[in-house]
Amino acid sequence: MTGGGRIRSAGGWRAVKEAYRHGVRLAGDERTPGSSDFVETTFKEAGEAYDRRMKLESAGMDLSAVVAATCGNLDIHEKELASHTKSLKVARARAVVSHIATWVLRISGSDLARRLNVDRSAVSRAAQRVENDPELMATVGTIPGQLGLEKKSTLKQRPLNRR
Repeated sequence: MTGGGRIRSAGGWRAVKEAYRHGVRLAGDERTPGSSDFVETTFKEAGEAYDRRMKLESAGMDLSAVVAATCGNLDIHEKELASHTKSLKVARARAVVSHIATWVLRISGSDLARRLNVDRSAVSRAAQRVENDPELMATVGTIPGQLGLEKKSTLKQRPLNRR
């Protein structure tokens, strides 16, 4: 946290300078739930997730590429993903895209729901459905290869702060 509120919460500039001289670095204050260690860990995790997402995107794995690869793999048109159809092929494609977008690219369910023209809970349920379906998990595993990337363990990582 930055700004005057943090300085005031720490006891003013004098207290901050004194703490700094003694090697104490404050990452948060009483307005942030948790200790400085918690705040630092959270910032580190968020930074790592952001760095990982940027590496994937720079390697060509963004939402548009995932949609295109998934649709090609499951032999459907991209426009069908945003249609109101409930056909099995389209539902499976939405599940694969939802899984990769939320768990790998860390795209919010709300943003993805707008792109797929469904509600946020549909994205969440679709992403979860992949975990219980070996065939869908196999499809998820082929997407990096279709994008010219090697299959990486990042596809198995779960989103931050989700249970």
